Amino acid sequence: MGKTIKVDLSTNGIKKIQKELTNMQKKLQQYEGEQKITLPYSQQEWENMTEYEKNEAIEEAKKKYIDEIKKDLFK
Repeated sequence: MGKTIKVDLSTNGIKKIQKELTNMQKKLQQYEGEQKITLPYSQQEWENMTEYEKNEAIEEAKKKYIDEIKKDLFK
């Protein structure tokens, strides 16, 4: 997963790259600070889970959220 940027070292090419980076920076600012992620479990399901299962669910949700941010930045 990555974004391919054709490099044109003329003035227009550098300005285009600079514009794309500026747009990425603006999008990143939307994600600054604390974020809340909702897990797809009811309170009862959550209470019946082991600590290991809870930690796995949290890590999976974090990874999924980060992947969504990457998709947003590099589309």
